[in-house]
Amino acid sequence: GGPTWGEAAVGPDAMAEIRAGAAVGEVLIAPFDRDGRLVAESLRRRTIALDARRLGELSLAIGAAEGPSKVAPILGALRGGFLNVLVTDVRTAEAVLALASEAAA
Repeated sequence: GGPTWGEAAVGPDAMAEIRAGAAVGEVLIAPFDRDGRLVAESLRRRTIALDARRLGELSLAIGAAEGPSKVAPILGALRGGFLNVLVTDVRTAEAVLALASEAAA
């Protein structure tokens, strides 16, 4: 998912961690940055869900997203190893590749 957090939902401390960590997306209620690093440890500690750090152990982890607002979250999810199959459209895939190239330069 993309950045849809609010202080009312996650609390002021977690919101401060999300902002400080420059989160661009989340998987299993675990915010991550553009490089796939999980941020907001306090939120993750109080969440009852599969630990997002274990997604890389799964034989199949599918992500589905499209559109300009999902480009940075897709890149972060791929870099973080949170998914190994991506369902998207050509424009979004090209934009993800362009963003990855920019970041590598």
